[in-house]
Amino acid sequence: MNSWTLGTTPGTNTVTATSGSLKWQPCNVHRSRCGGRAGQIHLTTQPSSTAQNAIAFPQQPVLQLRDANNNPVSQNGVPVTASILSGGGSLGGSTLTINTDFSGEATFPDLDIPPARWGTIP
Repeated sequence: MNSWTLGTTPGTNTVTATSGSLKWQPCNVHRSRCGGRAGQIHLTTQPSSTAQNAIAFPQQPVLQLRDANNNPVSQNGVPVTASILSGGGSLGGSTLTINTDFSGEATFPDLDIPPARWGTIP
């Protein structure tokens, strides 16, 4: 007895069974593998490497939900928040948290770096 394990990529997998001693036609078995659950976020489009104060990045970041096998996951409504990882400063724009669309992508509309505020004068 042999076993068959579906591949890691979503889509149709096919196996053909034959026997040298039986007088039967080869048998093809088709099974589909669905994508796994989202377990990571993949940055598909890097934001601009330079920015000007209070002007939206010319290239906005795009993120894609991925499963454990790095396959894209189509999942709507997952909140994704943008922030600066290192170096100080802050991000601005109309929204810093957006939800993924039906393809599992999150595209920020207008991230920018707001001007520094040095306080108020009494």
